[in-house]
Amino acid sequence: MTARTARRLSAIAFGLVFGLLMGEIAVRIISPVKPADLLPLSYDESGLDRIAAHDTYITFDPSLGWTVSKGMSRASTQAVYTSNSAGMRSLREYSLAPPETGPRLAAFGDSFTHCDDVENDECWTAQLEGDMPGVEVLNFGVSGYAPDQAWLRYQQEGRAYKPCAVLMGFMVENVNRMVNRFRPFYQPDTGITLAKPRFLIQGDGLELLPIPARSPLDYEDPAWVERELGPHDFWYYPGMFAGSVWDLSTFVRLGKTVAYQRKFASLRDDNEDASDIAWAYQPNSEGLEIASRVLIQFARQVEADGATPVVLIFGRKSDVVAMRHGEKKVYEPLLQRLNKANVSAIDLTERLFEAQKRSGVERLIDKHYRALGNAAIADGMARRLQKITASTCRWP
Repeated sequence: MTARTARRLSAIAFGLVFGLLMGEIAVRIISPVKPADLLPLSYDESGLDRIAAHDTYITFDPSLGWTVSKGMSRASTQAVYTSNSAGMRSLREYSLAPPETGPRLAAFGDSFTHCDDVENDECWTAQLEGDMPGVEVLNFGVSGYAPDQAWLRYQQEGRAYKPCAVLMGFMVENVNRMVNRFRPFYQPDTGITLAKPRFLIQGDGLELLPIPARSPLDYEDPAWVERELGPHDFWYYPGMFAGSVWDLSTFVRLGKTVAYQRKFASLRDDNEDASDIAWAYQPNSEGLEIASRVLIQFARQVEADGATPVVLIFGRKSDVVAMRHGEKKVYEPLLQRLNKANVSAIDLTERLFEAQKRSGVERLIDKHYRALGNAAIADGMARRLQKITASTCRWP
């Protein structure tokens, strides 16, 4: 290498370093993205110690990922959540033996089954139970759940109560949770800093991928989280939480953040437009395929146990608004698969659509169903359930 070439290369290297330095200074001064929003992000590690100490309403479970603590009462920002000694959301206890006074139904699902943001007695399960003397409706709903966790909770806890009908709650957004393992990968601002089991497609069936954590404290290490839970999580992005020496540069962090947002921004459910999730219900969607198989196999197990399965579809506010505008249901492909498999489904979005004609959608639904929304879906559900479950339930 000649001296002239060496000087030229040195000048180029100096120019690159100087350019990067100027870019770094400019990014720090302009701050196009708030530092807290730059990758690597952070998740709520402080709550893990409380979970490990069994001091939270949502608690760690090595098989389910998380579940409701037993015999716990905690106030959220909008309501008080109370669970009985079996970890159901209820102000009363239930024996393992079904009642002789009437049928026992058991509900499984996410926060729309658990009834987040309303009091226990305002929940649709409590209203169903109160409207039908002698009937029991056991609420096994858990905030943040996906249908795979609901199915596993039925196997682990629900079957022992011998319900004559099982209500399988499915909120329209749940299709995205079927391909998620660590909840903050999907929702970085979640209050549930835990992982979930998920199923993989295996031929014509499903293969369970369990969680590797043996304690909630395992999640305190972001590097362990990414290494153990990143694989098979659709929502995972390398370096999302685990930092590196390169992250000392705000310029590098900004580049990673832009790439991350470009990949996922259009895929997340923003609860404003029903079509925002249409991509997840396309025929080639892994989430749709797994959701369909989980619900159908869940239903088959319930039938084998001598009970009637019923899928309850919980629509979002945007789904009700879309129905008001005459738009096609984005989740219609799921309804078609359930119908083809002869699995009964009640689309509660239709009930909310009728109710909003009188009250307006805002009084029915916020992030979750308000008290009036819970009352709207409970109204008339008993009659439909009696008809669907007549072969396995003894109604008064």
